Amino acid sequence: MQISKKINLGILIYLFVILIFSWTSIIAYGHGLGDIIYAGGLIGIVIVHAIATWIITKIKSTLVKQILFRILVVIFLIIAFLYTYKFTIGRGVEYSWNGNPFTG
Repeated sequence: MQISKKINLGILIYLFVILIFSWTSIIAYGHGLGDIIYAGGLIGIVIVHAIATWIITKIKSTLVKQILFRILVVIFLIIAFLYTYKFTIGRGVEYSWNGNPFTG
């Protein structure tokens, strides 16, 4: 398996774990009830990522598949970094950053 496929799968699993932690309130974005917006957006992102990965795997051309996987990795790696920033240092005022990404 190529390195870009492994990274892509890792990002998909990471985003899914963040989604589960968001819905179970293990992590918070610091906006109280407004955290639902982030979790809802993350549902869409995970679905789009899974569908895009599935579509790319169906492409027959190896070169096109490699290029699209690399583009997918870059896009969703940036999204994963942004979500990680939002539930750590970039938290809102209701649950300010205390050095711990988990609530409770």
